[in-house]
Amino acid sequence: MSSTPLPVTFRQSLNAIGLACMGWFFFCACDVVTKSLVQGYAAAQLLATNAIIGLALTGAIVLARHGWRAFLTPNWRWYLFRGVTVIGSSFCVVNALGLIPLADFYGIIFLVPMITTLIAVVFLKEHIGPWRWGAIFAGFLGVLIIAGPSFSENSVGYLYALAAALFAGTNALVIRKIGHEKVITLYAFFPLLANAAFFVPLLFATTGFEMPRTPVDWGLFILTAPLAYLGMILYSLGFSRARDTSLVAPFHYSQMLWGVFFDRRGAPRHLAGAPSPPQSRHRSRRPASLIFPDRLAAEFARKRGFKLLPPAKNATLIRGL
Repeated sequence: MSSTPLPVTFRQSLNAIGLACMGWFFFCACDVVTKSLVQGYAAAQLLATNAIIGLALTGAIVLARHGWRAFLTPNWRWYLFRGVTVIGSSFCVVNALGLIPLADFYGIIFLVPMITTLIAVVFLKEHIGPWRWGAIFAGFLGVLIIAGPSFSENSVGYLYALAAALFAGTNALVIRKIGHEKVITLYAFFPLLANAAFFVPLLFATTGFEMPRTPVDWGLFILTAPLAYLGMILYSLGFSRARDTSLVAPFHYSQMLWGVFFDRRGAPRHLAGAPSPPQSRHRSRRPASLIFPDRLAAEFARKRGFKLLPPAKNATLIRGL
């Protein structure tokens, strides 16, 4: 007996949602790897190294499969704009995390689905039904309940966090404007190029490059690049193939589920209660291009009585810029 095929639009919607959720999954996996390095290396080094390795990876893929002419995309203006949003988001997240509590940061940064949907309504003229608005508000309310932000500090860090959310929401709009890209690797190549152009000079202007101290560290530095690459590709495919932006935007909250998944599978040793690795002379912040949803899961675990290592003290990286 043959089953009735699903409507094309419904299959496409499921495909777009699944791609976006898998993109956030790989971002979370990259978070876990990165956090095992951030205790001993400057965040600018992690961002710059990730960008350089990722740029070499994506550039090689494009050249091998499509030739150098593939870089001459007609969407170059939108990719340039996307590079600006990626750099802005990275810069603002770093500074926000250096100035305000993590719970307050999440209380603001998870405005991204709401901001993304509002931008789609204003600039893309999309119609958003009450059920989707309800899903967005319900997800944001869940974040507030779990994270428990106080917003008690009078700090410019809140402006940085809000700016990061605006940049992230705008990034989703840019992906929608780019639309279906024949050379999908370009979805990751140009953001990595922008990050490299910004964070490599910043690294040498601030802390300087520190050689990884162990073979494991070398492997982890290299591993962040393909994880970030897969996250960017799948996230971009999800938003570009969705019928409406608001269809995918609420699933940003799936990052909390991925965070719980990685927390239960086993975090790096210094996050699971073992002694932290030695600190280098460069005390650093959490990396900026990734938003660390697994820390939200850790906060939830603490409130439920699980014993976890307290988060590292705040440190400065580019606060004065």
